[in-house]
Amino acid sequence: MLGRSNDAGTRKPARAGGGGPRGHAVRLLAGALLLLLLTGCSGSGTERGTDALLSAVPAADRDRLREGGSLVWAVDDLPATLNTFRYDADLVTDRVTVGLLPRLFVTDERGRQHPDPDYLRSAEAEPEGDGWRIVYALNPRAVWSDGEPVGAEDFIAQWKALNGSDNSYWSARNAGYERISEVRQGPGEHEVTVLTEDTVADWRALFTPLYPRLLTGDPAAFNNGARDDLPATAGPFTLEGVDRDAGRMTLARDDGWWGDRALLDELVYLRVPRHRRLEELGRGTVHVAEVDAVTADRVLAAAGTPSRGGGVDSPHAPPGPEEDEGPDGGEPDGGQPGNGQGPDDGRGAPSADPPANGPGTGGTGIEAAEAPGTATLSVGRDLAAHLLRWGDARLAAVAPDAPAVAAAAADRAAERYAGALVTAQRSRDRAFALREESAREHLARYTVHRAYGPSWTQLAINGSSSALRDERVRRALALALDREAPAAEVHGAAGLPPRPLGHHLWVPAQEEYRDHGGALGETGPRAAAEVLEAVGWHRVPGGGRESGGDGGDGDPRTDADAGSDTPESPRAGVSPAAGPPAPVGVRSLFRVADPLTTAEQGVGLLRRAAADARVAAAQAGRTERARLERAADEAERAAEVANRKVERLADEAAAAVRVKEGTPLRLSFVVPEAGTGAERDRGIDELHTVADLITDALTEVGVLVDRVEVPVDTYLSERIPSGNFDLALYSWPATPFPATDAHPMYAKPQAVPGGEVFIRQNYSRVGTDHIDQLLEEAATEPDAGRRAELLHRVDLRLWAAAGSIPLYQRPELVAAERDLANVGAFGLATPRPQDFGRRR
Repeated sequence: MLGRSNDAGTRKPARAGGGGPRGHAVRLLAGALLLLLLTGCSGSGTERGTDALLSAVPAADRDRLREGGSLVWAVDDLPATLNTFRYDADLVTDRVTVGLLPRLFVTDERGRQHPDPDYLRSAEAEPEGDGWRIVYALNPRAVWSDGEPVGAEDFIAQWKALNGSDNSYWSARNAGYERISEVRQGPGEHEVTVLTEDTVADWRALFTPLYPRLLTGDPAAFNNGARDDLPATAGPFTLEGVDRDAGRMTLARDDGWWGDRALLDELVYLRVPRHRRLEELGRGTVHVAEVDAVTADRVLAAAGTPSRGGGVDSPHAPPGPEEDEGPDGGEPDGGQPGNGQGPDDGRGAPSADPPANGPGTGGTGIEAAEAPGTATLSVGRDLAAHLLRWGDARLAAVAPDAPAVAAAAADRAAERYAGALVTAQRSRDRAFALREESAREHLARYTVHRAYGPSWTQLAINGSSSALRDERVRRALALALDREAPAAEVHGAAGLPPRPLGHHLWVPAQEEYRDHGGALGETGPRAAAEVLEAVGWHRVPGGGRESGGDGGDGDPRTDADAGSDTPESPRAGVSPAAGPPAPVGVRSLFRVADPLTTAEQGVGLLRRAAADARVAAAQAGRTERARLERAADEAERAAEVANRKVERLADEAAAAVRVKEGTPLRLSFVVPEAGTGAERDRGIDELHTVADLITDALTEVGVLVDRVEVPVDTYLSERIPSGNFDLALYSWPATPFPATDAHPMYAKPQAVPGGEVFIRQNYSRVGTDHIDQLLEEAATEPDAGRRAELLHRVDLRLWAAAGSIPLYQRPELVAAERDLANVGAFGLATPRPQDFGRRR
């Protein structure tokens, strides 16, 4: 993810294939990876419509809130550093430092910048020569915790540390600072003058946050001195202590703070893995936590709030499961079979490993929410969807002579089974998750605030792959996608109105946003097929039978990687180069269409899931019991029908593959592993489900897509920066400063000595001189309207280059105790920790 120049997620080296800690880096988002997003405040959610979902924060005046107490906020992990300018800073670094350090400008829910009067009385930028003279008038009361005033020496030290002239500073970005020619005191007391060599459009991004000169004035302190402490702070809180073994960071109220006194005695950030957040909420050990859609539903169900509703402060509530279940106990009309609320944030990879906890195991009962069989139910639901998609819908589309009646029958059977599994999942959740009174009492204290979050997800199309170097092929892939589908999937699961993203630089909350998705022209399978035919990728009978080759892009690493990430797992697939061609049939089809599983494994798991549905039926009420028994019977029959149908249509599927000069159009689609059992990361499930939708669309136009799962800890730090993928999903944070922040993401890669390529954060490796020129013009354009038009031209060029396809703004779901005010889903805005408090 990117924030300012790169402001959210995991930061990475700048050079392709390695490099040192200097240079531009990225904070990529995804559930546990692409994600813990914070931001500011607006409305109580009393408006209806998408504007009311820009943020969801229960606002209250300070005089109506109590003083004292502690607030515990769950985070994925403690920050590796408190220096936001270091390459290993992350989202929690930003979250913590917002209460500790000066921020000259803060952001509202629409991404607009406003001076923070606690630090800044005024700031003016005037033309001078070829550049600007910027004068900051500081709040005269602003002092560091060591008693030193916040002043020019701090500005000077930060400029020198970040302007790129001293390589001993391991800074991750220098955006804007390299354009500064001088920083000095004056002209008046408590004023700082900054001179730039040329105009800096995003000058408000500079010196936020501002660090004390004790940190920025010394390379050793800058690089290593902010891991667990800061030499001085200047915010409503001070850093009281860090216990990395316990995963606990404590901020205490600073009584020397000159602004509004912090209402809380302390603000605690506690390491809580995503899969344990429901349990900790049920125990009452955390007060605020970002959660996935399923956890949000469980929290609201405990309080008697309609499932998937927004709670008292976020009223945009679709019907709950009791109201919206279809006549067969499945999804309502229009629901996606096999999805429901299962892949809560979307990315589901099946897991056959049941978790250890079960009914009667003691504890809070929250652990039992992942009771034996739940994982298998999830497997069955996902596989039913796979069978439906690959065995029927997609193959029927590419083989129009296939018997439509048989296809429809298999569709209905799989859909009914998938819906029944969703019902069983909900039944188990209700039966186990709230088994103990203490858990119900704790969860009833929470509500869920939901908004469109401050980040967005894209499909990256790697322009360095042989088949994808041709802009027309990349554009064909973009034309094949249904951009509405990922937004409907992800936003629908989160209880938000679906809203696809149509811009690379702005999100809909921002005033400058325009939807340029139509710049591609006519989209859909026919349009994509016409482009592929025109550039020589033809459907060839038997093309899908080819199992050798180089992965379709001339890069042998695709085949090797497809089977090497988790060689012991059946989901790793088999390298096409590993042996002789397999017969075209069930196994071949699933290798072609989805290497996550083979048909034999799929049918076996489907039958196991049917057996588990019978176990669930035995524990359910009378009405649900009969329904689940019928579903189990249908599931077993559906497995056989689907298996036979897949065999019949496999040959037609092979003929649907596109081939050029004997090489099939085969692409590796890299996604992070979601984990298994109780430790499954539902946040990463979002990417898996979106990857399924994209794979479906590409398969329909004759593209073979090999799914490759990569460990979470190397996905963003190694796999994506190295360019070892054809397709990938990751997220960037929305930014108020696109003229500056977009440049490292989209700059044309440059060759450097030693055979490396300097890509900055452009992991798609697609760029043009024209885009670079427009970005440079925008970064130095003082007129806001002219700058916006330049950036719109950049966006249109990015759509044409098709190196990345914006998909949707990520949802932000925050569970918080009901009596908390000024805490919630902040969207784009900057929070005010001094205003966090509990109602009287």
